[in-house]
Amino acid sequence: MVALSAYLIFPFLVADAVCAGNATARLRVDLISATFISGGVATFIQSTFGLRLAILHGASLAFLAPIQTYQVSLGECTAGDDTYVPEEEWHIKLATLSGSLMTACCLFVLIGATGAVGWFARHVGPITIVPLLTLIAISTVPTIEQKLSSHYMAIVELVLLIIFVVFLEDFQVPIPYFSWEKRKIAIARAPVFGQFPYLISLGIAWLICYILSSAAIISDDSPASTKRNETHGLIANAPWVKVPYPGEYGGFRVNTAVCLGFVAAVASRVTVQLAGVLSVALGLFTKSAAILACIPDPLIGSILCLGMSMIAGVALSNLKVVNLSQTRNLAIMGLALLLGLVIPSHFTKSPIKTGNDTWDEVLNMLLTIQMLIGGLFAFLMDIMVPGASRKDPVCAGQATARLRVNLISATFVSGGIATFIQSTFGLRLAILHGTSLAFLAPIQAYQTLNGECTAGDSYVPEEEWQGRLATLSGSLMIACCVFILIGATGAVGLFARHVGPITIVPLLTLLAISTVPTIEEKLSSHYMAIVELVLLVVFVVFLEHVQVPIPYYSLGKRRMAVARTPLFGQFPYLLSLGIAWFICYILSSAAIISDDSPASTKRNETHGLIANAPWVKVPYPGEYGGFRVNTALCLGFVASVLSSVIENVGSYKMGARVSHQGNPPVDNVNRAVMVEGLGSMLAASLGVSTGVASRVTVQLAGVLSVALGLFTKLAAILACIPDPLIGSILCLGMSMIAGVALSNLKVVNLSQTRNLAIMGLALLLGLVVPSHFTKSPIRTGSDTWDEVLNMLLRIQMLIGGLFAFLMDNLVPGASRKDRGLAGEEEEAEFPLDGFALPDWVDSGLDKMPILRRLPFLPSKSHRDPAKTAAYAFDMDTVLKC
Repeated sequence: MVALSAYLIFPFLVADAVCAGNATARLRVDLISATFISGGVATFIQSTFGLRLAILHGASLAFLAPIQTYQVSLGECTAGDDTYVPEEEWHIKLATLSGSLMTACCLFVLIGATGAVGWFARHVGPITIVPLLTLIAISTVPTIEQKLSSHYMAIVELVLLIIFVVFLEDFQVPIPYFSWEKRKIAIARAPVFGQFPYLISLGIAWLICYILSSAAIISDDSPASTKRNETHGLIANAPWVKVPYPGEYGGFRVNTAVCLGFVAAVASRVTVQLAGVLSVALGLFTKSAAILACIPDPLIGSILCLGMSMIAGVALSNLKVVNLSQTRNLAIMGLALLLGLVIPSHFTKSPIKTGNDTWDEVLNMLLTIQMLIGGLFAFLMDIMVPGASRKDPVCAGQATARLRVNLISATFVSGGIATFIQSTFGLRLAILHGTSLAFLAPIQAYQTLNGECTAGDSYVPEEEWQGRLATLSGSLMIACCVFILIGATGAVGLFARHVGPITIVPLLTLLAISTVPTIEEKLSSHYMAIVELVLLVVFVVFLEHVQVPIPYYSLGKRRMAVARTPLFGQFPYLLSLGIAWFICYILSSAAIISDDSPASTKRNETHGLIANAPWVKVPYPGEYGGFRVNTALCLGFVASVLSSVIENVGSYKMGARVSHQGNPPVDNVNRAVMVEGLGSMLAASLGVSTGVASRVTVQLAGVLSVALGLFTKLAAILACIPDPLIGSILCLGMSMIAGVALSNLKVVNLSQTRNLAIMGLALLLGLVVPSHFTKSPIRTGSDTWDEVLNMLLRIQMLIGGLFAFLMDNLVPGASRKDRGLAGEEEEAEFPLDGFALPDWVDSGLDKMPILRRLPFLPSKSHRDPAKTAAYAFDMDTVLKC
């Protein structure tokens, strides 16, 4: 299945890469023939003299990345399919690709001849493979988006592919045949749709294109037309038999950068020995290649999309043999995934200039290959570790620093109040309320709609930025009513029953990926961001379990003693931030960092900030004017609320186990979600527009948090943190979210094509669809509808999460256990006293028993475990975050 998709994809994409103009269709014929012949010869040799198993050699999609990077380095191809391009121009490009790949493939021979394969087998494991293959899939998103958006027939074929691969994979199709033994017509049944999804969907979609083209519904110049000028007469003019030969397009050339790019990509595919001979025969029969070359271009996009989705799914399947409870493993994979996106993004925008053209080309080629950066980082960490313009949604200009002080204070105050309410009347466990990164996505989408902030540190009228902040606050307040509604109606159980790891994994992975532009902008603003990131990685991954000796005076023994604690693992952010901030201070004082640098501690906008900040200030709702509501932003926040509910319910169970309590009763969970909503609304009313999520701490932290928030000098100190250092914290924070997302796969059956296809498709469509609507916004004629639809369709985690949720609940063929939705696991007999309401509240409910019928109040007292066994809430299926 995958091999056939690669056989078709490569000739089309390589022909596009060399920009052959009106010779593109003819070149595709030759490349398709060459692909079949070379694959067939290699297959026969491999199955006869090589591994001696049924191995099919086909085009490996791993080689797409360096080809795409080379294509970018050549600049955009402006020659259409009917434009003449001199043969020597595209012959040179094709010869360069061929020669570079030939040279790189010597590495195959070298590795096999020296026996280095064993070294790879020992050191290259799933922790390297997962981010590497995932980044291969992600790197093709621009190509997939361009192909799928070229014509609606691409979507038709993609839908057919999804139906065949996911819905009808195991459907037994009756096939009549004549039985010579019984001398009559008999029926055989085979999963035809699961075995030949590409051929069947391509055939159906191609037939539809032919019918629509013949009926003039699809115009002749459409990319989906079967009557295009460039393919007209292609089959008739193609020779019946043609033998491709080396050097057909001129002498081979080697480009050092492209060659090194190909060295980073090697793979093969499975079939039988006979397929090798058949493949050679098809390659020599040039008419068959000419027929395949006439496939409408948009249909190739659908094949590429599902092929890459399967690669992403197969990548995730490797996690079933990894310990997903170790912070080390999660941090390495999360960082590899994000750095594999951030670093190429940076060097694409800011290429290296060494003064030597060859070195420039080599370094820029290698540093913009996502799978190389991510895979190399994961590989090195896995074997080494033991065990642009400012983007600002409010755009406050020179008032930014002062606004940060107020928002930091409001964050502490609202988080502290919510923490106190949650631990007293909500879940009744030690839960700290803090900001949730799930709310970043709609803020970023809203920011995109409003255009880029160009104010910098210049003056911006207060009414402008206060209006934007009031819009964020008002929209979030309305959206947070969903929290209260879900808790009050008891709908949390619906989430627990139907939202499982197959939904959660792509949703949270896309949440992490959506922050890549912000992380890249922060990390590339100054080298001190990299210094802090290195410190964070060292503390979190290398030194997590190092016991640091801490001297103290023992009153009992009346002498100095030493306590040991994993200090680096417990406080990595504080330690790395403190060290990096101190280095910034020293370098700023020594004038090594200029005063106008973003890493300077002497910046104009923070100068005097601490001195001018009041000692005590009470934030209040409406401080920035009357609340405003933006429909599109509000609906975007609703999507974040639903995502946050999934996160929070999972953390409740985690907190209960840490506190040696049983699973939280359903009424406690409903009440806790309601408190989430109240806390979020309070945060929104004070201007904090990143919602509320659950974290473990003690009730006293709520009071302390409020006190710290009122003490405005502390907020002013924190507001002086150099901007680049925030990028490092965001990078590792999102890396951990990506890692935790992947850890949910340990309860999913990763051997089922259904599960892999759903997660892979959700991941790719979550990137492709927002990319398309960012470039081509919807125009309905109504400004409100335009804003709403464009906002929602640009939120990656919403598109991917919604697709995964619908497919996971609609597609048959998997049990709840296979989907990671198994029932309650056996657990120790823990008491439920920790969830009980205060005595005075419980007594009041006894006097008004009708209130106990409400979903968020206990129907009986939790103080008697024997009476409350029936209320245990099943949350094994929900995310730990």
